[in-house]
Amino acid sequence: GGGGARGFFHIGVLKVLEKLKININIISGISIGSLVGSLYALYKDINTVEDIILNTIDNYKNDIDLLSKYFNEAKFINYSEKSFNLIKELYFWNLLIIKTSLVHEKIFLKIFKDLFKDFNFSDCKIPFISTCVDISNGELFFIKNGSLYRGVLASCSLVGFFPPVNFEGKILVDGGILEVVPTSALKKECNFIIGVNVENTKYNSNYKNAIDLLCISDNIRYKKIVENNLKEADFIISGNLENFTWADFKKVKELIKLGEETTSSLVNELTKKIKREKIKSIFFKKNA
Repeated sequence: GGGGARGFFHIGVLKVLEKLKININIISGISIGSLVGSLYALYKDINTVEDIILNTIDNYKNDIDLLSKYFNEAKFINYSEKSFNLIKELYFWNLLIIKTSLVHEKIFLKIFKDLFKDFNFSDCKIPFISTCVDISNGELFFIKNGSLYRGVLASCSLVGFFPPVNFEGKILVDGGILEVVPTSALKKECNFIIGVNVENTKYNSNYKNAIDLLCISDNIRYKKIVENNLKEADFIISGNLENFTWADFKKVKELIKLGEETTSSLVNELTKKIKREKIKSIFFKKNA
C-alpha cells in the first residue's frame, strides 16, 4: 500500500512475516509500499531494508525535513484530500501554476538513485511488480522489467509533489490514485494475497464552502474505492494510524514497531487462513 511516511508500517509487517518463515513468492507495491517492497524483494532480509531506510533518512535529513514541511502545510488526511486541500493553500497553488511538482526533481532522483543504484528487476531475489498509473489513459500500469530505480520512482511519483516519470513512452505517476493495495498486479500471480492498508479513510463531514463540499464528495468516492480494493485481497493487515500523518518521517521507528505489533496480533488468524488456502489449492488451483 501507499501512505507516505505511514508506509514504513510495512517494515514491521515484513519483520513478523519473515520471522514466521512465510514463503513470499511475489511482491507488488504502490507508492511508499513500492519502495519498501522492492527493497525487500531485492535483499530478502528485512533488517537490511530497515538499516538502508533509516540511513537514507539520516543522510538526507534536510531534504526530507523540507518534504515534511510541504506535506504538513498541505494539511491533508488521506490520498483523496490532498489535491483539494492544496488549492486552499494559496502558496502551493501559486507554485503549482508554474511547476509540475513541489519537490525539486533533482532531490527526488538523487534519493532514489542512492537507494537502488544500478539494480534491475531481474536482480530481485523475490519477483517484484511496481504498480503505477499511466496518466495518458488513466489505467494501471505494471512494471516488471528494467531499471528498479525507474520502476519504483514511477510508483512513488505522488501527483503534485513529485514529477511524473517517463517510462517506455508512458507518463507514470503514483498508483495510489486507483488502488491502495496493489491487488490487480497479483491476481493471476499467486494463490493468496496479503495486503497492507495504511490509508485513513475517515474524514471530516463539516463544511463551510464549495471547496469543502468538493473535498467531502471526493472522500466519499475514495472511501468506496478503498473498500472495493481491499475486498480483492485474501487477508488485510490494517494499522491504527490515525495519530500519524503522511509527513511523519521522524516517526519511522514508531511506525515499524506498530507494524510489528499489529501483525503479531493477527498471526493466529493469518496462519489459519493460509493453511485453509493451501488445502483448497490442492483441489482448486488458480493460475500461476
